[in-house]
Amino acid sequence: MYTREEATDEIDRRMRDRDGEGWLWFDGYGSLMSLRALLDACVDVRYVSLDITALIGGGWIESAASICDDKRASAPLDPRPLATTVILAEGSTDIRILQRSLTALFPERKDYFSFFNHAELSVDGGAAYLVKFLKAFAAARAPLRLVVVFDNDTTGRQAYLQASALGLPDNMIVVVLPDTELARQYPTFGPQGEHVVDVNGKAASIELYLGRAALTKDRALRRVRWSGYNAAADAYQGEIEGKAEVEATFLRGVANCSNPAEARMEFPELVEVWTTIFRAVEKAAEEAERKLHDRVVQVG
Repeated sequence: MYTREEATDEIDRRMRDRDGEGWLWFDGYGSLMSLRALLDACVDVRYVSLDITALIGGGWIESAASICDDKRASAPLDPRPLATTVILAEGSTDIRILQRSLTALFPERKDYFSFFNHAELSVDGGAAYLVKFLKAFAAARAPLRLVVVFDNDTTGRQAYLQASALGLPDNMIVVVLPDTELARQYPTFGPQGEHVVDVNGKAASIELYLGRAALTKDRALRRVRWSGYNAAADAYQGEIEGKAEVEATFLRGVANCSNPAEARMEFPELVEVWTTIFRAVEKAAEEAERKLHDRVVQVG
């Protein structure tokens, strides 16, 4: 419990200090994420209370006010800052890989995210459907924080640009799988024969982020095979050979990692994927809290 009494030792002093060296206070716009961070750090805490006696005595709050209910009623469509962020991707394979990799690489963050389940109701997948889902969620003003992850291939890039141009609310975030060094010089096969080229933005589906071991067969990287031509993007679409085998090898490999540090070393491309997602969520959350703070200040 926090009180105004004098600190009894150095730890107590740092817990009370509000001048830059304190452990309790967080910079921000009054975000509940600060409370979430405190609760995550204090894993044994099961009950939190707020003493508003001084606020009632000062006339700021009526004694019979239901402040939590009033807050919920005043902004029923605002995303809940302590709710999980929902990850959507192009299909069940992407979701399975993202979910498994988050648990292995960043287990301390897994409780902050939940995942769209394509298989539960046989929901259609693909980049075009993701754009449709975003339009539907935005039109319904769904109070969820969503992150939609597009593949870094021709179709995914095109859909990402379409989604980015929709004027989505702050709680709906779109990202595309990041470019990687591995994909900059990657073996491909097509009508013109075999070539080593940069497949970022043309053929980098989620499988290309599952590590060299999963992508290697007979001591060589599995090739990307060029397929159909996308007239709208004026580019060809490519796909890794043996996608199911790549995923199966990855799942075995990630299960054998003894700790998160080992997993991050083994799958650097997936680290880049999650770093991209984390940064996008943090930026969106900060912007939402800033707007909420400005709105409260204007009302006040």
